[in-house]
Amino acid sequence: NADSVFKACYYNAENEQPHLFKARMIQELNLEMFVEDNWDIVERLNRIVRTHQPNFACWWVSNIMDSGIAYPHKALSLNQAIDGIAFGRQTKKTKLLVASDFYYPHWTGLAQSFMHYLSAIQDQFSTQVRTVQFRVDLPKCSQVNKVVVWRSAALLSLSRAKLSLQYLTDVWRAAAVTDTILVNSPSAHIAWVAAIALFRGKRLVVFHNGDLLLPKGGINKVVEYIFDISTHFACLVAQSVGTYTQDYAKHSRILSKHLHKCRAVGIPLLPTPTKPEVTPKQAQLSTAQMAVQSAQLRTVKNLSKTYTQKQLVGFAGRFVEEKGFDILFAAIPLVLKHNPNCMFVFAGEVAMGYERFFERNEALYKAVKSHVVLLGLLDGEALEEFYRQIDIFVLPSRSDCFALVQAEAALHQVPLVVSDIPGARDLVTTTGCGLLFTSENHLDFAAKIIQVLEQPPAYQRKQAVADYFDYAKRTRSFKQLLTD
Repeated sequence: NADSVFKACYYNAENEQPHLFKARMIQELNLEMFVEDNWDIVERLNRIVRTHQPNFACWWVSNIMDSGIAYPHKALSLNQAIDGIAFGRQTKKTKLLVASDFYYPHWTGLAQSFMHYLSAIQDQFSTQVRTVQFRVDLPKCSQVNKVVVWRSAALLSLSRAKLSLQYLTDVWRAAAVTDTILVNSPSAHIAWVAAIALFRGKRLVVFHNGDLLLPKGGINKVVEYIFDISTHFACLVAQSVGTYTQDYAKHSRILSKHLHKCRAVGIPLLPTPTKPEVTPKQAQLSTAQMAVQSAQLRTVKNLSKTYTQKQLVGFAGRFVEEKGFDILFAAIPLVLKHNPNCMFVFAGEVAMGYERFFERNEALYKAVKSHVVLLGLLDGEALEEFYRQIDIFVLPSRSDCFALVQAEAALHQVPLVVSDIPGARDLVTTTGCGLLFTSENHLDFAAKIIQVLEQPPAYQRKQAVADYFDYAKRTRSFKQLLTD
C-alpha cells in the first residue's frame, strides 16, 4: 500500500532535465538524503545541492560493473542503500549492530533483558537490532524504545529456535555500516554471526545468557554439542564476552574457558519499570485478545480478594525441565501440611510445544491442583500487578544464568526462595532478600518456603536490592563491555 510507505509523490510534469528537476525538489523539500541509480545524475546532484546544503548525501545504487568507481555512499541494491540511510548516517555515537534470535515482544528473559540493556545506552550508541520474525504478524521493521528493530523471515523451527537464511544475509549487509557487533547468546546463528564479524573486520562482543540445557536424549545431546562448539568459536573470535554474574561465568560450560575476556554486567533495571514504547503500533490486538488480557488483569487484581486469608506464593517462566517446576509441585504438599493457608500462583505458559514437560508431570500437578492457580502468560500491567499481589516468589530452576523474573520480584520488595545454583543465587547471596535451597531437593525447598512464609518482612532488603540494581553503575559497565 503506497499510502503507508510514501508521504508524498512528485512528478516531472514539465519534462525538465532529470537532474535539474531532482535538484530543485531536493532543495524545496530540504532533503538530507536522496537515492539515485544513475552515476551522472549522482555527480550533478552533489555539485548543485551541496552548494547550499554541504551535508547532503546522495546514495548511489550501482552495480558490479561500477566497482572501480570509489564513492562513499555506494550500494549494490536498494536494500543496502536503505541500510545505509537508516544506520550509516554520520554520527558521533558508536554504531552498534545487535544480532539476537529473539527480541521484544518475545517474552523470554533472553529477549526482555536485552531490551533493558539497549534502552540504557542510547546516549552513546546508535543501535539497530537484527532478529528473526518469530510470529508472522510482527512488522518487518519497528522501533522499540527508539531502537530500530529489523525482523527477518524464519525458514524453519528447531526446538524453540527459529532458523533464518535471510537473517544471516541481513546481518552481513548491516555489518558493513556498523562499528561493533553484539550477539545475544544462546543463538542458533552465533557461529555465522561471528564469522561475519571476522570477515568484515568488526569488533565482536558476545553476551551469554546461559548454556543450552535440553532434556536427556541422543538428539538433544548432539544439539547441545553443536551449540557449545559454535559458541566457543564466537567467544574465541570476540574481543569481549559478557554475562550477568561472575558466579555463573566460573561454572558455565562455555564461559569457564574464556574467563580472561569475560566480564559480569548485571541488567540495568529501573525501580519503576515503564511500558516499552513501540512504533509503529502495527501489531494491534484483536478484540478477543484484548478481552483475554482484560480478564487476566481482573483475575490478578482480585487474587487477594479471591483467596482471602491465603498467602500467595508466586512462580513464573517457561514450563520446561530446566526451570524445575516439577520440584515445586513435589514440595507443595509438604508446605501445605505445615501451612494449609497458601496458594501457588503461576505466571507463564504450560504448553510449550517444543518441550512437553508439563504433560509429563501432569500427575504431580493434579495432586496439588486445588492449590495452584495458572494465570497464563502475563505482560505489562498484569505482570506488575502479579508482583504486587504475591507474598513471596520462588525460583526452583535446575539451571538459570540469572532469571529476570526474580529481579523484578525483588524490586517489588517480594522475598525470594531460590535454587542454590550458579548465577541464580547471586541476588539472594549478595542482598539477603530471601533464602537459598539445595538444588533439586524438594524437602529443603519446602522447608525454606515455610521459613520465609512465616515472616516475609524479615527478608525485605529495599536498600540492598536498590544498590544491587544500581542503574547508572550497571549502564556504565555495559558500555565498557562494548568499548574496552
